[in-house]
Amino acid sequence: MTVMAFYIFLKENIDVVVLEVGIGGENDCTNIIRNPIACGITHLDIDHIDYLGDTLEKIAWHKAGIFKRGATAITVLQQDVALKVFCERANNKMCSLYLAPQLQNYSTSKNCQILEEREDCELENMSLAIQLARVWIQNHNKVASERKWVNPFEGEEIPEIDKDVADIEDSITILEPLKLPARLQIFTEGNITYYMDGAHTNGSMECCCTWFKKKSQQWPRDQDSNIRKALLFTVSGKRKAKAMMKILKKCHFDLAMFASNRLHVDDQTDEAGQYNDLVMTWMSLFEKETGETKKTKFTSYDTVKGFSCISNALEWCQLNMANIHNGNPFVTSALKGATHLQVLITGSLYLVSHVLKSLKQVNYDD
Repeated sequence: MTVMAFYIFLKENIDVVVLEVGIGGENDCTNIIRNPIACGITHLDIDHIDYLGDTLEKIAWHKAGIFKRGATAITVLQQDVALKVFCERANNKMCSLYLAPQLQNYSTSKNCQILEEREDCELENMSLAIQLARVWIQNHNKVASERKWVNPFEGEEIPEIDKDVADIEDSITILEPLKLPARLQIFTEGNITYYMDGAHTNGSMECCCTWFKKKSQQWPRDQDSNIRKALLFTVSGKRKAKAMMKILKKCHFDLAMFASNRLHVDDQTDEAGQYNDLVMTWMSLFEKETGETKKTKFTSYDTVKGFSCISNALEWCQLNMANIHNGNPFVTSALKGATHLQVLITGSLYLVSHVLKSLKQVNYDD
C-alpha cells in the first residue's frame, strides 16, 4: 500500500503529501522521505511495545526518526523524558525543533467557543496542525537559505514557535467542523445514546473519560429523570486492559459489558474467550485488599456481562431498553426503571468501527 501510494503521488504530480507513519517512525516503511518540509509528533503514550519498546524514552527515539536535516520539526508538550530524547535526536540530525503553542494562547476571537466545545487533546492537535501547515506554506517553494524556522536545534530546552499566525481565524474556521469518526463521537437512537471513542492507551483513556463525564452530564435531565450509564469495552493485541479499566472505573457505571473484538460469532478468530478474562479483571477491581469481595453492584453477574461478539452486546442492550416499561421479567435489574441509557464504547478502534458498522451509522452528533 505504501509503495502504491508513492507511485500515485508521483504519477499525479501532486503539490503536497500529508504522510502519517504506520508504527513509530525510525524503522517504518513510510520513513523514506529525505527532505520533508515539516515533521510533526503528537502526544506520546505507551503503545506498540513489541515494535517500539516498553518505555517512553524508547518510543520517543523511534518517533523522532522522522526528523531530517534541514526540516522543521514541531511537537506538543510531552513528558520530560520524551522531550529530552527529542532534543538529542534533533541535535544529532541537525533538525530544527519547536513546540506548538496552546490554542488558547493565539490571538483570535474564536478561541472562547472552541475551548468550550473541544477536548484538550483536540485543541492540542489543532494547534499542531496549524503550525505544520504554516511551515509548509512558508517554506515549500523556497531554497533552504530562504526558509524560516530551519535553524538546527541546539541546547536542552525546546523553544515555542511564534504564535503570530496571520490567517489564524481562517485556520480555526477550517478546522472547527472537522471530526474523526470513532473518536469522541456521539449517536442517539431511541432511548440509547452511544458515546464512542477508540481510546486504547492510558493517556487517551483519560481524555475519553473526561469527555464522557462532561458530555453525559449535558443530557437534559428534564427529559429523562432516570438515566443509567453502561460501558462496552474490549482491547486488541497485547494491550493492558486492567490499567485502562482503573481509569474507566471513575465513571461510575451502572452496568459493564465486555466482548471479544469480533462483530459476529461466526468470525474466525482466536479471541472467543477474551471477554471472560475482561469480566474477571473488571470484577477484581472491586475486591478489598484482604481479598474478600465487596458487597457492590459489580460483584453480581447481573451488572457485569460478557459477550462472545460485539453485535450480541448491542442487541442485548437494545432489547433490554425496548422492553424496559412493559413488565418483561427478563430485563436486567441494572436497567429496571431506566428512562435512558448512556453507553460508553471504548478500548479499541476495531470495537468502535464494528459498532458503527452494526448500527449502520457513519454520521455523528455534535
